[in-house]
Amino acid sequence: MSEQRLILAIGLPGAGKSTWLAERGVRPLSSDAMRILLSDDEDNQTIHMQVFEALRYLVVKRLQLGISATYVDATNLTRMHR
Repeated sequence: MSEQRLILAIGLPGAGKSTWLAERGVRPLSSDAMRILLSDDEDNQTIHMQVFEALRYLVVKRLQLGISATYVDATNLTRMHR
């Protein structure tokens, strides 16, 4: 199996993580996009647990499929969340 990478954007909301990734042509797994998919509302913080459960599921599936690089666009501020 070839080398796989999991790249986490880290920063406060509004710091430019999504912009930085987009400028490089990266299509990350995104907590904001997951909120939209789950509740039609990017700002819905009441589903925090479901959002990150879904993100973790997708990260695991991408790793199992051997995808070479997986980017995650979320605040990822604490070691526990990384």
